[in-house]
Amino acid sequence: MLLERDQIPRAAFDAAVAASASEGFSADDYLRERTVADTSELDPVIDRILSENEQQVEAYRGGKEGLLGFFVGQVMRETQGKANPKVVNERLREKLAG
Repeated sequence: MLLERDQIPRAAFDAAVAASASEGFSADDYLRERTVADTSELDPVIDRILSENEQQVEAYRGGKEGLLGFFVGQVMRETQGKANPKVVNERLREKLAG
């Protein structure tokens, strides 16, 4: 099974690396964890975060593009680090453009 780097949550990757020197190590458990890249799962989370942070949304639209990291962080926190950061960035940019 060949996986892309962004298909495994960072926490699972870090845990696998830390455990890799252990006798009897198997990556199977870690590889079963996948990032959430399905927009039908991510969009409700993103929409809720944007609606709960209207001032930050307006500030972003007013030119404070550094707030994108704040929004990405909120989505990652809500999904316990399992959201695909690339997809989250794309969806946030699209939704914040409107």
